[in-house]
Amino acid sequence: MMNHYTASKPFISYLVTTTTDNPSILKLTKEKKPKQGEEYLTFSVRRRYGDFRYLYESLSNDFPTVMIPPLPSKSNFKYLTGDTFSSEFVHKRLHSLDRFIRFILQHKILSQSSIFHLFISNSNDWATFTTSLKLKDSSSDESGIVGRVVNEDLITETVMNFLTPSKHKKETNKDILEINDKLKKLYENLIKLDKIFTKLKKKIMN
Repeated sequence: MMNHYTASKPFISYLVTTTTDNPSILKLTKEKKPKQGEEYLTFSVRRRYGDFRYLYESLSNDFPTVMIPPLPSKSNFKYLTGDTFSSEFVHKRLHSLDRFIRFILQHKILSQSSIFHLFISNSNDWATFTTSLKLKDSSSDESGIVGRVVNEDLITETVMNFLTPSKHKKETNKDILEINDKLKKLYENLIKLDKIFTKLKKKIMN
């Protein structure tokens, strides 16, 4: 995690470190292969919150039937108070993003996604991809009903808790699967409402 101060506004970047021997990932890196005598290649890259958002949106579009836990909301009360660099806020977001990446790594389908491989690679291809990517971020409007009415961070925390493997939980547990399904439907309905209210707001303003 590192703070950056630019001419526009400061931002935080997160260090993503990968150790792998996966050929699909290695070919995307600057090194292309491990050092002589070593089995694995370890490399790091810095990503901003927006990069994680692009990854989430891309995976959601590519795998619509997979329940991908939502990212911590950008429309957070801390942004309104100017406390975005407080230790509590930053570490909470860091923890959420870390669990998000770990969830992908533990998923047999998402972990093999070319988009995810591009995200963790240290080449310039990810920057090129995000520049050309034209995804409409339904969460970018901070006046959306989801950000105002529902604590999206709480939804994220709840979904992640149910999806994170532990010795006390099994994926075959019927009750947990039913709750997961209800949470997914709830979140999808909230996003739909957010889009509807955003459209209505634009019509009124026009």
